[in-house]
Amino acid sequence: MSDTASSPATMRGCAIRACGEEMVLMDDLPLPTPGPHDILMGMRSAEVGDWDELVRTGALIII
Repeated sequence: MSDTASSPATMRGCAIRACGEEMVLMDDLPLPTPGPHDILMGMRSAEVGDWDELVRTGALIII
């Protein structure tokens, strides 16, 4: 069952755009399109971990 007709085109969110760059605290981001085996869930809040700054500054590389 799909509810894409009532879904907005964008969502509010945070994103790490590049290592070393200041993190955009809040931005309008495109709403992701789920694949055939994915689901799209709405969230009211999410946690920022202490590792987020390490990824942003390039001190931690996730492979």
